[in-house]
Formats: sequence, C-alpha cells, structure tokens
Amino acid sequence: MSLRIIVQLFAMIMGVLLCAGVIKMPQAGAQTEGGNLEKPPTNVTMSVPGYAGYSLGVIGVTAAGQFVYCHEWGIAEEWKFTSATQLPDTAQARAMGYLLPKYQPLHDSLTHAALAYLVHDHFELQSSRHLWDKAKDAVLKAIPGLSDKVKSLWEEGLANAVADTQVSVEYLQSKRRGQVLVRVVNAKGEAIENVPVTVELHGPAQFDTNSSTSITVMSKAGPVSLNWTATGDGEVSTSQSATVPTLDDMESAQNFVRLGESKQARYEGIRFSVKKTFQPQLSTAVDSRVHEAGKPTNDSLTVGVKTGEDWEGGVVLSVEGYLFTGLTHDRLTELSESSQAAVKNDETAVQYLKRLENLGLRVAGTSHVDVSGKDQTFEALAYDVGGSANPLLVDEEGKFASWVWVIDKAKQSPDAAQWIEHDAISGLLEVSESFSTRRHVIVDSTVTEHSAQVGAQLTDRITVSGFPDDHGKFLGNEKFGWKPDEKYATVSVYWSLNKPDKVQVPAEDNEHKLIGSWTYKAVNGVIAVGGGRPDAFGHEVRINAQKHGYYAFVYSFAGDDRVMPATSAWNDEWEYTRVIDAQEKTLITTHVSDESVEPGSNFNDIARVEGHVPEGSYVTFSAYDAVANNSQMGMGPELLHESRVAINDSMRQNDGSFIVTSPKVHTQVSGTVFWKATVWDASGQILASHGLGVEGEDTTIVPPPPIPPDKPQLSRTGADLNILPTVTVIMGIVAFLALALRAITMVIMDNKSGQHRSGSRNHVWGNRQGSSYSRGAMRSAQQNHPRHRKS
Repeated sequence: MSLRIIVQLFAMIMGVLLCAGVIKMPQAGAQTEGGNLEKPPTNVTMSVPGYAGYSLGVIGVTAAGQFVYCHEWGIAEEWKFTSATQLPDTAQARAMGYLLPKYQPLHDSLTHAALAYLVHDHFELQSSRHLWDKAKDAVLKAIPGLSDKVKSLWEEGLANAVADTQVSVEYLQSKRRGQVLVRVVNAKGEAIENVPVTVELHGPAQFDTNSSTSITVMSKAGPVSLNWTATGDGEVSTSQSATVPTLDDMESAQNFVRLGESKQARYEGIRFSVKKTFQPQLSTAVDSRVHEAGKPTNDSLTVGVKTGEDWEGGVVLSVEGYLFTGLTHDRLTELSESSQAAVKNDETAVQYLKRLENLGLRVAGTSHVDVSGKDQTFEALAYDVGGSANPLLVDEEGKFASWVWVIDKAKQSPDAAQWIEHDAISGLLEVSESFSTRRHVIVDSTVTEHSAQVGAQLTDRITVSGFPDDHGKFLGNEKFGWKPDEKYATVSVYWSLNKPDKVQVPAEDNEHKLIGSWTYKAVNGVIAVGGGRPDAFGHEVRINAQKHGYYAFVYSFAGDDRVMPATSAWNDEWEYTRVIDAQEKTLITTHVSDESVEPGSNFNDIARVEGHVPEGSYVTFSAYDAVANNSQMGMGPELLHESRVAINDSMRQNDGSFIVTSPKVHTQVSGTVFWKATVWDASGQILASHGLGVEGEDTTIVPPPPIPPDKPQLSRTGADLNILPTVTVIMGIVAFLALALRAITMVIMDNKSGQHRSGSRNHVWGNRQGSSYSRGAMRSAQQNHPRHRKS
C-alpha cells in the first residue's frame, strides 16, 4: 500500500469526533481571530453509512459555545482554526443564519445532519465542490429521513430569510399627521415575524412615540404602524434597516462554517409629502345686494381651509375686515374690468391694503373676528374707523360699497402663525361682498289751494330731492345683480269724506276713494300736478273736485337698487284740499240689462245716478210682470217691489257718477215687463225718479219657437217576469204554439249536447233591454230562468 493511500485512509478514519454534554446558545458578538475547538456532543452528529470514517452533523464547538459545521468534504479536521472571515451576504446565508441558532438547542442527530448537509450543499468550498457533488446523492440516500428533513429545513430557512421591507404611508389628518406601515418580507413577499427593523424619516417629520426621526420595532405578521407628525412642509422619504444574520468561514485544515455577527441590511423606502401648515380661506357674503343708507351694515364671514387640509386644534386666528364705500358705478366698473383691485399672487395683506389706498379708495368701517376652527360662520358688524365701538352707519353718499377681509400672518400670535402657510385675502369687489347703498328721497310739496268748491280744479307743487343726479340712467349691473333704475314715480289723489288722520292711505270704502294716479319722472326737481300741466308722457292732467270732502295728493316711488321706496303722508296737511259743497241736482238714467229674454231667464235694471248724491242715498227698483201692450203697463203683478239698493263708493265711476244694479228677476209670462227706479236720500226724500214706460226701461219676454214633434218609435218586444202567468196563457194560443215547441226543442238539444251554460241566463236577461226577441224565444229563455224551474 502506498504512502498516499495510507494517508487518505487515516484521514477518513479520523472523521469527525463528537463531544458529549449540553452546549450553551451562541450569542452574537465579536468573534475571535482563531482558537481551539471542542468535540461536540454525540447526539448532534451521525456516521454516514457506506463512508467509513465520515460523519454528518456538528464538527466542533467553539469556546463561545457555537456549533460549527464542515464545508470542505473529504478533508480531515483539526481541532483548531486560525481565522474567521464573513461569507457573502446572500439569501442562502440568511436562511442558514436563521436555522443555525434556532436548532442549536435541539440535540437531535438527524436535524444536525440535515443542517450539515445544507452547509455542504450551499457553502461547499470550490476546491472540494466536485467531491461533494459526487457524494451528496449517496449520502442523502444512506441516512433514513435525511432527505425530508433537509427539504423541510431549507424551506423554513428561506421562508425566514429577510429579502426586503415593504413600506406604505397613510394620512390621518390631512398631510399633517399619518402613519408609516412597515413589514419585513422574504423573497416571496411573505411577512417575517420577530425581525428587528429600524425605520428612519428623512425630511420634516418625526415619530410620535419618541419624537425622533428614527425608531426600531419588531416585525409582525401584519404591518407595524408607526405614527408620525409633520414638523414642516415638504417631502419625506423613509429608509429601513433590518437585522440579518451572517455566516463565518473558519480557516482550518478542514474549513468550518459558524453563525457570524448580525448586520443591518438597508432598504430604500418611499417618498411622500407632508404639510404642517394649513391655508385658511375666507368666504364672505353680505346679507343683501342693496343696503339702506343710515343703517348698520354687517357681513357673514366663514373661515375654512384649503381642500385637503385641516385646521390645527387650539389655533385661534385673528381676521380683520375693511368696508370700502363711496364708489361710483363708473369707478366700480373700471376697477372690476381692469382687475386693478384683484389680489396678486404672493401679495401680503399689508401690500394689498396699501395698493387699494394708492388707488384712492377709502375705508369707511372695520371689523374684527377671532376664529378657532374651520367652517365657523360669524355675522360681523362694521364699526367706525379707528377702533370705535360705534357701528358704522353708511351715509347717503355711500353709493356702491365692498368688503375686504384679511388674515395677516404677521399679526397672529407666534403659536398661531407657525400653523398657517401665508396670508389669506378676500379681495375688493367680489360679487358676494358688494352692495349698493339705497338713498332716501325727500318730498316737500304744497297744494295750490287748501280750500275749494265742488267743481274746482285742484293742483299741487311737489319738490323732490335725494335721487342720485344720474337717476334714471343707470342700466343695472348683471354681474353684481343690481337692477336698472326705476324711472318713474306716481302722484295719486285720494278723496275722503273726513279729514285725513293717518300716514297710510286707507283702503277704499264709502268714505275713501282713489280719484286718479299720474306718472312723473323719478328725478330731483319740482313737479307741477294738475291744471293742465303734462305728466311724464306729455298728457295733460286735470283734477276736478266732484264733491265735497278732502282731496289729498300722495307722491310715491316704488324704489330701486339705488333709492329706497318713498311715499308721502296721506295726512300731510300741506298736501290736501278741502272741497265745500255747491248746490247741485240729482239725475237718474236707467236701462234694462236685456231688451228681450226667453221665459224663465234672469234680467235686471241698471241705474246711473249723477250730480248731488248725499251720503246714505239709495235707489229703489220696482218691476211689473209682463203684459201684452203698453196700455196695460203697471197692471201686472209686481216681480219686484221697491227693492232697496244702497249707493256706495264701490259703484263710483271715473266721472263721479254711480252705477246701481237691481236684483235679478224672471217670469214665465210672455209680453213686456216695465221697470221703475227712484233715488232717495238718507231721510227718505225722493231725489230723482222716472215714470213707467220711459225709453230703455222695458224687457220683452219672447217665447221660444215650438219644438217639432219627435219621430214615432217602435214598441219594444219582450216579456216581463211579473206578467209571466199572462204570457203563459197567451202562449197557449195556437198561433204561437209551433214557435214555442221549436224553441223548447232547440233548448233540449242544446242541453243534450252539453253546450248549455249557467251564464246563458245572465246573457239573455242582460241583453233584454237593448235587443228585441220573438215571443217564442223569450218564453224559452224564461223557462230556463231559475224562477221557472221545478225542483
């Protein structure tokens, strides 16, 4: 035997010697550069059948108690090593690094043989790789159960080999607060538990738990949530580092593998934006597009935040309002269309207000509101400039006005200022923030005569002021919602029996009457009413005093978006004329409603009363039934006897006369009905009347033409159940017997054929009223009716 063969046999015989005893769990830490090895316990290794001197399992134990495994097949070991070098960080190294510490406490030779097999299979030195590849299949078959154990352990190792981290972000409060969700995963993307993982934030944010940008947690089966808060505005990125095991290559005569020190594997995370601040937004609206001069003005203010942002709890912001007044429509249009008053990008509140001042605009009032949360709404009142406690009363020269609201970051408290992004400005001439000041019209007038007689012409002189100088020329503004000027005013004259005693004109009744209304331009100046002077359309106006009483002139303007409505007082003593009675006759003219009617039709009489009609007067109507000719008038019975109808103001016509209508009457008698009407005063004295037969005071009752006789109708045939006994006797007459027998025969045949239905009875009787039947057929039907059947 040659020396070479002897040496090889010696190496195989030496094999791997095992050491008995319980071994401590290895601890990660600094590794020695070299050292001696102790023999492992006997229950963590086994011999390889068919390979004399070969063993598979733990080769030795370091001074620190770590198990070491051979990864140089076919070389005899030495019980020492000179150095240890970290193997490359691979998925296989991490898988093995997970298995070695987990199963070291388990003293099971098959398990450690499988671990040794895996070390050879994945970490065999290149110099001995060919020897292992040649032997591994035989080794796998030589040890019962080894193949399954190797497979299951390797699957477990790979499942717990850290391959990556998965990170996502969720926002909890806008972009100010949120959470990072982190998982440690294997190559399949499956979660790995109990791996220390450190997450770092790079940018303006920190973790809530430790107020730091870095935090270490243990991985779980699900994502680990890490809450964060933005410390500024900008972009944040994450990086993760997971603790992973390493393996050492121990240099010796036969190289070994052991568990090395843990290391941090770094992974890039995600990028997301954060925003600590929020941008307040101002939403305001005046309560009306028009505002009465001399009244306090308020504005509805709502402070919100930019979409996607949130108000920070506890932050109180100071909001300032400025009311600009006195804008003419031309100036307003110029500023609006040229955008001179629009807020510029990045313009501060101070800069904007200064620019408005340089445009010649004046602040008439200010307001202040403190806001502690989004979407709060306030009704803010304007106060005099200079911090006055007096509410601003917009004057008559307010013209067009508009609000400006600002949140000036520089004027906020330090705590509040850190939370807002920049100034907020609600600019001048926003439609919702602008209004038109409605001026008051002043009316000063005097009637020409304070006393006059019936029949006199009445006149008035009215002086009007308060309208804008250009009133009637403003065509409105569709953008701002202002309507055109109302161009006309109205002067009305009201009659009353007694002296006016109220500001408002009372409703019309017997003692109050509208004489007429006339239209004039709604402008400043003097208006001459009556006496033939023209109205706004050039028509002469004449007002006659038709009866005694009081005639009051009332000026009224309906109002528009620049001027308030105005109505002069009815009881203004400078504005009414007392009219005294003059002697006057009473006249009555009558006519019937219909010159001819048919018998039974209604008709009546109509009287026009003119001239002197004292209070309480009334008309009586009498109607005499139709007679054949005029010579018999008044001889028929009275259809109406002195029927009394009071004269009231609702009957008054424009010319001062009264139209009085009698009750309706009717008659069936042909001929002529004659009427009579009489006017009485309240004391029962006759003021006017007429006799029977005056023209227009009769109605002819004309009978309708005769109706031609109807065409003769054929008698209905058929039978009634109530006369069935009589019909039965008649049916016995020989002349009808044959027909009856024939009908009976048809019924019998129908019953035999099964075609007879119980509903046929309803059919026959239901059609009896609308159809004719022969007596025989009717008899047959009656015999089939239940009343004629025998039990």
